[in-house]
Amino acid sequence: MRNSLPLFLIICLASAAVFTLNGCAGLEGGDPESAFDRGALLQQWADQTIVPGYSNWAEHTKTLADVTVLLAAEPTADRVEDAREAFKSTYVTWQSVATFDFGPAADRAHLSTTNTFPVDTVGLMEDVVDVEWTPGTPSSLNRIGLPALDHLLFAKEDAEGCAQWLNEDVRRGQHLLRLVGFLAEESMAVSSAWGSGYRDDFVASTGTELGSGLGATLNAFNRTFESNLRRQKLGLPSGVSTFSQTPLPGHVEAPFAGDLSLQLMKEAFLSYRNLYLGVPIQGDGAIGLDDYLRSLGDVNRGAQLDSDIRAQLVAAEEALEALESPLSEFVISQQDLTFDAYAELQGLVVLWKVDMMSALGVLVTYQDNDGD
Repeated sequence: MRNSLPLFLIICLASAAVFTLNGCAGLEGGDPESAFDRGALLQQWADQTIVPGYSNWAEHTKTLADVTVLLAAEPTADRVEDAREAFKSTYVTWQSVATFDFGPAADRAHLSTTNTFPVDTVGLMEDVVDVEWTPGTPSSLNRIGLPALDHLLFAKEDAEGCAQWLNEDVRRGQHLLRLVGFLAEESMAVSSAWGSGYRDDFVASTGTELGSGLGATLNAFNRTFESNLRRQKLGLPSGVSTFSQTPLPGHVEAPFAGDLSLQLMKEAFLSYRNLYLGVPIQGDGAIGLDDYLRSLGDVNRGAQLDSDIRAQLVAAEEALEALESPLSEFVISQQDLTFDAYAELQGLVVLWKVDMMSALGVLVTYQDNDGD
């Protein structure tokens, strides 16, 4: 979205457009005239992206749990390195399924229990010594999941120092086990739910109404892109989402693992782009939301809208490529470039949440209250 307007004006205009959607455009609702096969789209999403994505996510958490057992039993520098590598791979894998925060994932608050950041480091260390620790409570969300593991595994910069730190108090390794165990159990529960019934219900719900497969997917798609990618991963750390526009470097995702933050943001962006363009996690499917839009027949709301979205995807990806690691330092040294990237992501919010949802006749069922 190349524009000479000031950033704050771009964001204000975009936010006003989103407000218009919630107040007006979403009321249009209904099933647009199209011969597009929504059932085929839902089946591809389920069988080639969501189910294999959650299965892969569950496998990664299981691998992480296995190496953590060894680390807790005998902390050594080599075992710390093994756990760190498994953790990074698991965090990257999470980005491909975080989009699908509905159905089994929403029932278990999987997004919140997995990746609420920034981590409360003080509370986390209190949990280490709490023998009656219970995960998943509302007050514990920023003390569990991947952000908590990030702190415990990387708070000490070198692997030898981390191993020594774990050896000093066995309860630290034991809490690592508790955290990873809960993460693995929850990931397996969500994956199993998709494979044991929810998948069939999802594929069979081919309408556009509230609760349909398309409605659930697109609302989660827009909500997580808007709140979790645009705002949490970039808006808050860069300062664009703060009143004073002061950078908050400690708010980046995975701040302790160093160079991981930017990779996670790019991987997350890729998952949204691929879902729109019909690129599955596995298999040869090629049906995307771009095909659905072009099938509508209306030039402005169909083919032209798809063209605008494709151009904005390119602009957003180029803006993200201009960022550098570690992101926690870059948001301070090159804040203007992070603001540019945020503006490009905001351009997609408008195109996807306002124009695409209206064109497809899908009601927006959530409200973004972050004030930007």
